[in-house]
Amino acid sequence: MDTRQSGAEPVEGRSPISVLNEYQQVKVISGLKFTMSADGPSHLPTFTCTAQATHDGGAVLASASASTKAAAKTAAAAGLLERVDAARAEHAG
Repeated sequence: MDTRQSGAEPVEGRSPISVLNEYQQVKVISGLKFTMSADGPSHLPTFTCTAQATHDGGAVLASASASTKAAAKTAAAAGLLERVDAARAEHAG
């Protein structure tokens, strides 16, 4: 049985990207955006992803670097999710 409510804590094992998309659907955040850049030699690039969104009227962002685009995006999303959840906890009480 699923006991989650809208905007409740994310279910373990879910991708942070999925959780952020859900947060956007239930209006916990808005304007979710990912930007990607690459540095280094073409045979060994380092990808940097910045995840940003608006939460409670303020901009929240996190960046991460990795050897693959997917890993950089997932890590940036995890950082953003951590910041959003911390802000939610702070406002909750």
